[in-house]
Amino acid sequence: LEVDEKIDKRLLKILKKEFEIKEDAIYRTSGPLDLTFLMKMYGLEGFE
Repeated sequence: LEVDEKIDKRLLKILKKEFEIKEDAIYRTSGPLDLTFLMKMYGLEGFE
């Protein structure tokens, strides 16, 4: 998961839990984020 280096810790905790992501799969970046994954979530149940 690619996140902004200044992401709110509470939001990151929620994302890790919901997507079952471990810390070593999180990439912090100071540049623009690749948001193409949002289209993959479009239409999934629970992400209206």
